[in-house]
Amino acid sequence: VRPSDLLPYNAGGVRTRNLPPLTTLRAQPRVSTPVAEPRFIFNSARESTLFNARLLTDFTTGTDSIDLRGVEKEANTRLTLVNEFTGRIGDTRVTYNTQSGRYFIAIDLTGNRTTDFLVKSTQLIRPRDIMVN
Repeated sequence: VRPSDLLPYNAGGVRTRNLPPLTTLRAQPRVSTPVAEPRFIFNSARESTLFNARLLTDFTTGTDSIDLRGVEKEANTRLTLVNEFTGRIGDTRVTYNTQSGRYFIAIDLTGNRTTDFLVKSTQLIRPRDIMVN
């Protein structure tokens, strides 16, 4: 390779003087923690009901996420994390059932203190793993 091979030349009507100086190019910032797309997306409460709940067997807390924005939109309500159902529409429990050995997300979408939407997991689910509006 000769030094003259590395110099830009007039090709296709582009002249060296028309090129921006290298100092004006900005480097893109590095993202230290990439945001992953949710692996588990629920667009309707009918997708996982009390009597036909979806069981997640390969969920990894802190890595995976559960997107419930579609459930919120369908119900036209915001989900609120609670320890026990209070009778308010959107009450959401994220807890562990010692009898079944399963973690679960239960949502009351009617305000009658019963579970209308349910997701079970054999692995830990934390509230921060859930995506809501």
